Amino acid sequence: MKNAKSLLAACAILATAGYSSQAQSTTNAAPSVPGFVTQFGDYLTTVNTNYNYQPVSMWTAAVYQNNVNVSDEVGVSWDLWEQNVNGGLFAAVESRTRNAGIAGTVVSEGGGMEFGYMKYSLKVGVFGDGVYVTSQAATLTSKAKGGYGAGEVGLFVNQMFSSTAGAGLFVSLQTGARPLYPLIGANLNFSFGNGKGLLGLF
Repeated sequence: MKNAKSLLAACAILATAGYSSQAQSTTNAAPSVPGFVTQFGDYLTTVNTNYNYQPVSMWTAAVYQNNVNVSDEVGVSWDLWEQNVNGGLFAAVESRTRNAGIAGTVVSEGGGMEFGYMKYSLKVGVFGDGVYVTSQAATLTSKAKGGYGAGEVGLFVNQMFSSTAGAGLFVSLQTGARPLYPLIGANLNFSFGNGKGLLGLF
């Protein structure tokens, strides 16, 4: 009987040690991919009241289509109207120039409008552009030659991480390319200026 009790006590100690070790391993485990996506999503949608987007924004972005880096982008937007930078609607004009290759060959030039909502460091919205795809753009995951006009519509979210700089994402569809894969861009943007947009200056 004494040996049986000793054996049970030893098993209990080993089980407790094993559970503690497993709990410690779980605590120290690296974040999962879904956890990283959640954290990144929280970053893009969390409002920081220390920063405000200003009327003029400039950005540079890497643009992907069907998992291929098809171009780089340089863009600028100017808010025509801002309801309230601390929480309100805005309307802006924008321009997007995309290039590819070491020589920086221009593959498309687009311009249009942005509409959306801004609150302190967060800016989300939609954009619609008229685009000219140059003859230098042989493909955008399609066999269509360049040298044609197209339309592009998309969604974007930008988040400031300092008083002048921020980062963001956009996803869009551009007509004229077949198959119609979405364009996905990640940008680094800079904001400056004062006032309530261009119309607020008058």
